[in-house]
Amino acid sequence: MGGTYDSSNVIEVEINSCIDNNVSSHSIWHFCNWQLWGKIEDFCAWKGLSGIYGKEEIVESLHRSGVQRAVETNRRNGTGTFSPEIQRMGGQAAIRKKIEADPEHQSKAGKLGGKKCSEEKIGFCGFTFEQRSEQSKQVASTLYFDPDHPELGYRTATALHRMQTKRGYPNKPGNRVKVKE
Repeated sequence: MGGTYDSSNVIEVEINSCIDNNVSSHSIWHFCNWQLWGKIEDFCAWKGLSGIYGKEEIVESLHRSGVQRAVETNRRNGTGTFSPEIQRMGGQAAIRKKIEADPEHQSKAGKLGGKKCSEEKIGFCGFTFEQRSEQSKQVASTLYFDPDHPELGYRTATALHRMQTKRGYPNKPGNRVKVKE
């Protein structure tokens, strides 16, 4: 939680099993800390140490919270896609729609190829880093559900695909349903 490493600022947490020989007091400590302070790191530590979450779910939770913090910071500071310049142009979605709606622009990008598009700022290469980053965040925030295997829960398309593959389940786009964007 911060501070110096001296005896007045350190607590000792046992890692021994308790009650049902499954949940350690260490994981319970993280649960209590999460309840008190709401830190995603304690939430993930509790879920991981208790065996509720695997590595993939922990990484996904931490990634999602990092994206949310970045968006909040950009919104608060008026940076990234929340910068006045992007907002004057109608925001990220408006810029993308203008480019997608211009068939001449699309065909030019298709004929030139990647490197030339990047040099001339055409197509997706014409987006700033912030614009591409926002597009990636939108994709990462779209959740899917496997109706045949509800135990997998709500996941991003990539995470659900990996989980389906790992368990030997069918993993084509037809095996998942979009839940939210």
